[in-house]
Amino acid sequence: MLHTIAVILFLAICVTSFISTKWSVSLFIVHKIFLSVAYVTIGSFVFPSNYLALLIFVGYIIKNIRRREHFCFVPVYYYIVYFLICACLSIFSWDNSLCVSFIKSDFISIVLIPFVIINVAKFDEKSWAFIKKVVLLSIALTVVYGLFLIPLKGVNPYTIELKKIVGGTSFSEKWLMEEGRIFGRITGTFTHPMYYANYLLYSLIYVLYLYFEKKDQVKKILVVVLFFCLITCGVRSGVMALMGVFAYFCLTLKKRKVFLYVGIALCSALLCSWLFPNFFDYVISPFVSDGNGYTQGSSFSMRFAQLSKSFDAISGRELSGLGYGWTTWYLQQKGNHPYLLAFESLILKIVCEGGLVGTLLFVWLYMKLYGSKIRMSLNELFCKFMITAYICFTLFTGDYLYSVYFLLFYSLVYGDYINALYKDRRLG
Repeated sequence: MLHTIAVILFLAICVTSFISTKWSVSLFIVHKIFLSVAYVTIGSFVFPSNYLALLIFVGYIIKNIRRREHFCFVPVYYYIVYFLICACLSIFSWDNSLCVSFIKSDFISIVLIPFVIINVAKFDEKSWAFIKKVVLLSIALTVVYGLFLIPLKGVNPYTIELKKIVGGTSFSEKWLMEEGRIFGRITGTFTHPMYYANYLLYSLIYVLYLYFEKKDQVKKILVVVLFFCLITCGVRSGVMALMGVFAYFCLTLKKRKVFLYVGIALCSALLCSWLFPNFFDYVISPFVSDGNGYTQGSSFSMRFAQLSKSFDAISGRELSGLGYGWTTWYLQQKGNHPYLLAFESLILKIVCEGGLVGTLLFVWLYMKLYGSKIRMSLNELFCKFMITAYICFTLFTGDYLYSVYFLLFYSLVYGDYINALYKDRRLG
């Protein structure tokens, strides 16, 4: 049943790509939220999902070719430069052709749809309003399902069916219901808890932005439910990333008292959790390891040890690294690395793939995003919240194309700024 829906949705996006950008983008967002699979099989043919992004992009360019001189390339311009330089560095990689293939695939997945979204916001008021409504409705549906999953402690009928589309086995019951995670690991409408937590994080920031833009009870309730889903999904990285966003908010706006009060509240909550040993061990595991250096979960000490090993991995290629996509290739071909495991930190991925030059390039990319001048203070603040959330989340988990959802939600906030900026010109 779910496979049939996936095929229908895939074909609907293909058709509407050349007819209605409003519908093609909206259906694509629904696809990314409810059917987050890497490919769709139709008969004996296998179609990668990122082809949909390419199709929508091509359809939009064809329909709006007369506006080509007025297209908005910020902030995707920085990603274009980033990927071009990565392609140039690929001549020093472990495999030039594979490296370029990874760059092409990620460029399509990450950059094209945000470009279309921002330009729809610039030129088409009605389509922009429709897309925002679809996003808000999709978020509401996913959190309602997320609430339904909480008492099931990790068991997810939807994900079981979803994984049948792409093959592979479902997660083991023991892993989903690991000790210390009161509600198990919840996957929502995604194939992995990390993707669900990543999505909840950006959704929470986006809905909070919409609430401050125009306050109403529905958005307030949705913010509360999203926060509850995030803290109960069994992924610490999402909560820690949210704490990073809050710290950024307090330090940027100089809310020292708020920062102090929340710090006291967190310390009190930590002391209370001591009454529940398994949960207490789970909470503090990012900060400590046992006497043998073994860690339940990923600790800071473990990450520092892995960082040292990542320098060993690029020995002889310290400047250029092993090339874009090397960590993905390694996991696909050889499984977990003996020391770096699944490269579960953004730093490990950047160092291994880019070396010194790649690391500086990545820092440049996100400094440019942070430094983007946005005249509307609310939009600028929440765009920076999105960036902070992405950096914090991936530092703890690695980057398994989490940037797709980051830039998608970032473009929705940035798109509102562009929409307001060009409103008078559209009316004129």
